[in-house]
This record gives sequence, C-alpha cells and structure tokens, in this order.
Amino acid sequence: MNAILILITGLNVLIGWYVLQKNPRKAPNWVFACSAASVALWVLGIFFAHNEPWAHTILARLPFVCGSLIPFALLVLTKVLFQGSQFWWEWDLLIFGVLCGFVTLLSFTPLIGRSVSLVPSGIQWSYGPLYPFFAVYFFTCFVYGFVILIWQYQHSSGLVKLQLRYLILGIVVP
Repeated sequence: MNAILILITGLNVLIGWYVLQKNPRKAPNWVFACSAASVALWVLGIFFAHNEPWAHTILARLPFVCGSLIPFALLVLTKVLFQGSQFWWEWDLLIFGVLCGFVTLLSFTPLIGRSVSLVPSGIQWSYGPLYPFFAVYFFTCFVYGFVILIWQYQHSSGLVKLQLRYLILGIVVP
C-alpha cells in the first residue's frame, strides 16, 4: 500500500506540473495544477498518518486540510473550464470559497480531528465536534461541483467538452 500511495502522489504532482507547463498563463491550467497538488498532499497525508510512527496529530490532520480543498478545487475547475477567460466569481463560488476557507482553518484544530493513535489495524481517529460539519461541507460542495460539471458537459462542445470528459473520467475512475 505504501508504494501505491507514493505512486499516486507522484502521478498527481506530475500531471499537475505537465498541465501547468502546457500553458502557464491560462487560469484553467493553474486551477488544475492546484487541484492536483491538493490531491497529492491529501494522499501524502494519508501515507504519513498510516505509516509513520512519528506522525503526530498535527501531521495526521493533513488529509483533512487538503481534503477540504479538493471539492472546492473541483468546483472552481469546472467553472473556469466552461467559462474560459470569462471566468467570474459567482455567488456559489463565493459561498463555497468562504466555507472552504473556514473548514480548512478548522481542519488544523481539534474541532475536526481531535486525536489520532496508531493501532495494529492502522490509525484510529477521535473526531472533534465539528467533524459532521466538515463531512456535510465536503459532500455538498463535491456533489454540487459534480452536478455543475455534468450540466456544463451537456451544454459544451469542442475542446471544452473534451476537457470536461477527461475531468469526469478522472473523477469517476480512481
């Protein structure tokens, strides 16, 4: 499992870097690279939390911190791919952006993940009182972003439709 997690981390970094290098002046390339980086850090956090005996609670919170960024990154990427250079911050991005910032900050505290301990079967989390809020935010933002993605796929054509198809494939096939 360790090799798989490291491989997934490396692939996400390479894919993000590759897309960014194709055209570093375009917003979709930057958003995609940031999305790939957040997924890579999330996977790396899972690796550290499960495998390193020195992984303290603060380091083990990395999956929560990066996990809070992933659904918002999907939503922003969906919007920027469809709107291209006409990308504007809309009400839904502002609301989810504020929620993302709030949940990301909370993820550093015991309010989301109180403590972690290593047991023979892996790690055991003691969740904080605001973990349900984290879960609702993650699920709501991810589902909303995916619904917007499907809607935009149905109403797009050409290169944008192809990019959205690859994005959907990347989400559906782990």
